[in-house]
Amino acid sequence: MRRRSVSPPYSPRQKQEMVHPSKKPSPAALLPANALRESRDFGPTAELLRTNQKLAIALHEFRLLVQQAPLAIAMFDRDMRYIVTSQRWVSAFGRGHSKLEGLSHYDVHPDIPESWIAVHRRGLAGEQVNKDEDLWVQADGTKVWLRWAVSPWRNEKGDVGGITIFTEDITQRKQAEQLRLWHTEMELLAKRQIAVQTVAAIAHEINQPLNSVSFYAEAALKMLRGGSNQTEKLERALEAAVQQAQRAGRTLHDLLNFLHQGEVRSQPLDLGEVVRDAITIADDGGNFDFRPAIDLEPGLRPVYANGLHLQKVMVNLLQNANQAIRDAGVSSGGITITVRTAGAGNCAQVMVRDNGPGLDRETAKRIFEPFFTTKPEGIGLGLTISRALVEAHGGQLWVDSEPGSGATFHLTVPFAP
Repeated sequence: MRRRSVSPPYSPRQKQEMVHPSKKPSPAALLPANALRESRDFGPTAELLRTNQKLAIALHEFRLLVQQAPLAIAMFDRDMRYIVTSQRWVSAFGRGHSKLEGLSHYDVHPDIPESWIAVHRRGLAGEQVNKDEDLWVQADGTKVWLRWAVSPWRNEKGDVGGITIFTEDITQRKQAEQLRLWHTEMELLAKRQIAVQTVAAIAHEINQPLNSVSFYAEAALKMLRGGSNQTEKLERALEAAVQQAQRAGRTLHDLLNFLHQGEVRSQPLDLGEVVRDAITIADDGGNFDFRPAIDLEPGLRPVYANGLHLQKVMVNLLQNANQAIRDAGVSSGGITITVRTAGAGNCAQVMVRDNGPGLDRETAKRIFEPFFTTKPEGIGLGLTISRALVEAHGGQLWVDSEPGSGATFHLTVPFAP
């Protein structure tokens, strides 16, 4: 009779544990091996753990994304407590706090205006609110221009869980816009001031040649009525009348041309390029007796000005300097243009030097007055207009001179923001 092979009812490990009853068997040892594997792979608890792990990773990545965002961003719950903020938000609105999570927005900003609280309420009610430009006055009185948006965020049930606020500091842009507007207004104001200042002077300047025209015309008329044969005297009288009429016409033309010229907005400019262009224009047709020398500071920042106006000023200064040298009969030397950073470093300074005869104290004092001129053919508006244009840009124009030592005209113009 053959013996049947019977498998032992216990594994060696289970048998060993039975031999040693003091050692408790592990729960895993009492389960089939495949049951444990199925629990690990397909059990609902394990699946929940994996889901929570994914959510934790996603939340961590979201926090990093917000914290490192280039804008000021803050996420709040329904009680306006901080959930997560960007570093930009903390530095801009943290008021000394290094971390805002968990704090109430209204505790951090107890002086927040009611208008902002109303915006928060609208967002918590599910509305999206935004504004492209908004002035915010900080606790220390500093004014900041912001562009902002408030958006509600929703939980898994679709309910509003809080709001997210996005803000961008646009103060520099607004300051640049206000600066451009200020320059435009100053240009208009300068023109009005020039017009007011010259009303009385222009009456004298126009009346003088018109009176001369009347005098010479009457003299010619008398000669014609008297049957005079003095053709030469008659011709001289008529020529003088024509010259005086032309003088009056030039005066009116120059003044009206200045007052009615089109408005051109200021913009960042390369001052060295403006100087070189002005030399080319002033020397059109070989007018210069000497080629101006340029001493330009390297790496000079752009200035903020109206290019045509600044060019007009430079051309006028260059032509005046060349005329002074020519009138003095100087055979050597010339004009030197120096461009440097001036003052506290917020503006550039241009110096136009000549080695002409210079100016006496009285002439230097009056040289910017309307209709004051040292040239027989001039009408005395060039430097008056030049100073008005420079001052309209927030700069200055003045002269240093001593008789026999030439003259140096200085002008300053602000750097671009």
